[in-house]
Amino acid sequence: MNICHKILIFLIALFVISCGAISAENGIERFSGQKCFQINSGNLKVAQEYINEAVNKSPAANSFYLECALMVYIGEPNGKASEYNERRQAKQKIVELLLQQRIDVNYKSEYSETLLIAAVNSYLDSKWRVGVIRELIAMGVDIGKKNEHGFTALDLAKQRGDKDIIKSLSGH
Repeated sequence: MNICHKILIFLIALFVISCGAISAENGIERFSGQKCFQINSGNLKVAQEYINEAVNKSPAANSFYLECALMVYIGEPNGKASEYNERRQAKQKIVELLLQQRIDVNYKSEYSETLLIAAVNSYLDSKWRVGVIRELIAMGVDIGKKNEHGFTALDLAKQRGDKDIIKSLSGH
């Protein structure tokens, strides 16, 4: 990993942590960035601790952490494929656990990212993402919501050329 990659990873981590200092107005605790970073990097223990407390959490807070789990994590786990696969599997488990909580399916982050857009943009397995997308659709997600750049989840799927996701989104 060259110095540019390390700087990029540091800046992303700093961004995630600083974004986590969100006010509690939507039920999202202050200084939640560290927990978001841990969930984003596939820390199943931290996610499980949060989920054990999630019964009393707001749908917005649960949705915030679901977005954390879906976000792309650029860091390389010391270059070992086994660690990468473990993290990927842990992130998938975290998403599945969070989908069982009360969530706001039409949650939008402060950067206008929706859970549906986060699922489309996730680097996780395409077939698995299709399952998450179908579950969000079944829960009533608004597939027409746009991000801050004016793109819907379908627009982004078309840009990526992901035929399975395009098919899932086009049927609704």
